[in-house]
Amino acid sequence: MAYNGFGTATDVLTSGGTPNFPSFQPADNAENSSTATNSFGSLTLGATTQNTLGYEILVNVSIDVTAAAGATIVLGVGPSTPPVTNAVTDSFTTSGQLISLSAIVPAGYYILVDTTGSPTIAATTTQVCPL
Repeated sequence: MAYNGFGTATDVLTSGGTPNFPSFQPADNAENSSTATNSFGSLTLGATTQNTLGYEILVNVSIDVTAAAGATIVLGVGPSTPPVTNAVTDSFTTSGQLISLSAIVPAGYYILVDTTGSPTIAATTTQVCPL
């Protein structure tokens, strides 16, 4: 049964008792995001970190910059250490800014997140999700 905007939630979710959406399969316990984040750990700015988890991951990094004058954030992902980096921000000046970036890191590859221009960093938060 097609949803016409006037049906019930049951009409939307099922069609003759059959779900109208693909089945959901949770990730294996070894690959859920909590395990991935705990196993990968957190990134230290300026330090190369290798993905040793055995599967591809999405790394989300939030950097709390409290002060900066002419700073940039650089990111690199590659098969050797240190990976080649590229600027992911234009040069910026701020008295407070949260910068978020993401990178896909294949198994065995390295990631490097760093700064130029000596910004003052209050905190760096890392979240890792298996792909």
